Amino acid sequence: SDIVNLVSKNPRILSLSVENHIVPIYELLHKFLQSEEDTVALAIHKPYLLSHSRVPDNITMLVENGVRDSTIARLLRSKSRVLTSSECYMLELVEELKDLGFNPSKITFGIAMAAKQSVNKTLWKEKVDVFKKWGWSDEDVLEAFRRQPH
Repeated sequence: SDIVNLVSKNPRILSLSVENHIVPIYELLHKFLQSEEDTVALAIHKPYLLSHSRVPDNITMLVENGVRDSTIARLLRSKSRVLTSSECYMLELVEELKDLGFNPSKITFGIAMAAKQSVNKTLWKEKVDVFKKWGWSDEDVLEAFRRQPH
């Protein structure tokens, strides 16, 4: 029944090679989630993770930038689709967060990634402008974001 649910939610998965695509991604997800139950549940809840070609590259890039396994597991479980973003966007996002003072080895880095990804640049600027109207400086806004990236 799990496979039926998975395929019905993401029929594209039938066109992918089990050996060359599905199994390697499943094993990669399992590495971070560390249990069969959690990995299967994630595959059923978010079947696009098994079929999206960007997921492995983005996870590799995060690991290379010092993001902890627990943070990657949190991103996998989150509502965010940040792991399916283009590699260029992901690298830009990682660098931006580092420049803002976020440490990739801390859990807040993943929270900030999901939050920042959910707000486009125009909306971010509008939000900052609202805080500025209330007398906040750019640094005040960034400090608030660093403390509570949600």
